[in-house]
Amino acid sequence: MASAKATLEEANTKLEKVNALVAELNAKLKLLQDAYDKAMNEKETAMREAAKCENKLGLANRLVNALGSEQERWAQSIIDKGE
Repeated sequence: MASAKATLEEANTKLEKVNALVAELNAKLKLLQDAYDKAMNEKETAMREAAKCENKLGLANRLVNALGSEQERWAQSIIDKGE
């Protein structure tokens, strides 16, 4: 009987250590998961911002090209009015 109690106490002690280790690992996992979630949110925000910037750049290029052709027309108009 005493041997069984000693074995039970030893098993309970090991169980407590394992439970403490599991709790510690779960806490670390939560920290890592939170950091991962934050990084993924930042990535998604950056990707959306990059898409917006790419769109603006495309629009700006179109505007510059349109104004470039207008410059030629204006220059010709000035020449025509000067004659």
